[in-house]
Amino acid sequence: MPMTIASRNGYMYSYKNKLYLTWTNKPITVSAKSIIHYFTIDDKLRYISFFADFGPFNIAQVIKFCNLLNSKFKSDELKNKKFVLVSGPDNDRRANSAFLMCAYMLLAFNLTPEEAYRPIADIAYTFEPYRDAGYGPATYFITIKHCLQGLYKAIKTGLLDIESLDIEEYEYYEKVEHGDLNWITKKFIAFASPKERPTTHNMYPYDNQGNMGNLLQSDINTVSQQWFRNSNDVKMGNNKLLYPANTVDGIVKYFKENGVTSVVRLNNKLYDNRKFLEAGINHYEFYFPDGTIPPDNILFKFFDLCETNPGSIAIHCKAGLGRTGTLIGAYLMKTYKFLAAEVIAFLRLMRPGCVVGPQQNYLQR
Repeated sequence: MPMTIASRNGYMYSYKNKLYLTWTNKPITVSAKSIIHYFTIDDKLRYISFFADFGPFNIAQVIKFCNLLNSKFKSDELKNKKFVLVSGPDNDRRANSAFLMCAYMLLAFNLTPEEAYRPIADIAYTFEPYRDAGYGPATYFITIKHCLQGLYKAIKTGLLDIESLDIEEYEYYEKVEHGDLNWITKKFIAFASPKERPTTHNMYPYDNQGNMGNLLQSDINTVSQQWFRNSNDVKMGNNKLLYPANTVDGIVKYFKENGVTSVVRLNNKLYDNRKFLEAGINHYEFYFPDGTIPPDNILFKFFDLCETNPGSIAIHCKAGLGRTGTLIGAYLMKTYKFLAAEVIAFLRLMRPGCVVGPQQNYLQR
């Protein structure tokens, strides 16, 4: 069980006097005899922002961080060291580092969300909550604790199997040029609308470097850099052939090979659905306007499809985020008793940017 010793100067005692978190923009000098091993992920894991959103990190990044820490715990060279995760002092890096540390506690030591969160509970008010990916003012927020609760519930209900998640496949198909799709659960794929001629999204890396340059010394980065180059802990690829699915033909092929039997379109038509139908994949039109909440008749049609469709269902709107995430989230709330903040957090772990603007408040109601 983790003990709880937190202070306002940035340090967090987490597990058996071994694991700490701190933030600074000042250089850290470490002697060769130091019992402390500093490391950072600020230059390795980056959240891709849509607008003013800054996290949480996606599930592949969470697993990468867990594997990195596991490699440190197993290292003979570091076995007598205390580990300190260092982040920049800006709000996004602090919150994302704290979330990763708590997620590691939850996953590695089989803790409950409350147990994993307890070490930072006294300083939780200092972490900026996560907002949606919309362009309007934020009206709904999720916290680090919500992310832990969503992750925990997904695992306990069998919706998420960390051991079988293929990081290489996840990171390949989340890219716009490869399909812009994510498996939310074994039942649901969320994806952006294919087009007759695929285009790329206007997205950019959210990379507020701050003043961390002087901090990233060799004694801090050696192990983390080596791990990110040569990770053997993560199952990569599972001998599956990965190919672009950013055209209708590519999507049809991918769906046929992965047990998708139905596609639900929520937006205006940007492609001809005949290729899906000719391939034996059902195609449903459940249109409602971009940025809005689903009418009751659409919601109930979707629920009925989920409960009668024998295979997996792929759902898309224009970007595969707002309307798509809202319908999937509503079904998970109904079926698995997620709370709104929990399901929104889980959706964003699996597909960043899901559920936007008033759709968040709709799920809350």
